[in-house]
Amino acid sequence: MKILYVEDNPINRLIVTKLLNKVYPTDTIDTANKAFELIEKNEYQIYLVDINLNDSEIDGFGVLSHIKLKKGNNAVFIAHTSYVGDDWEKTCLDAGFDHYLPKPFDINAFSNCLKKKS
Repeated sequence: MKILYVEDNPINRLIVTKLLNKVYPTDTIDTANKAFELIEKNEYQIYLVDINLNDSEIDGFGVLSHIKLKKGNNAVFIAHTSYVGDDWEKTCLDAGFDHYLPKPFDINAFSNCLKKKS
């Protein structure tokens, strides 16, 4: 399985990528546009997407919509965000994410998300 991790914070990118690369090949980028370029060239089975990207034109929900439009719904889509609480989890799941993973990143919680995908 290959992961595309979309995250604008360089510290989060560094830490999460180090953890993920121990188990899965991971491409990590910092903008929606770079994500869209990569999905045209690569196939990913997992998309880990920060909700609050530092982009005035698109957020993580927009990234999700674009990827699903281009690639379909055959991957695992995980919302990764510093927004916490049941309301945010519901918002992310209602928007089409398969899972909600609050920050800070927890590799065990991430693995549990993958186990839950039917």
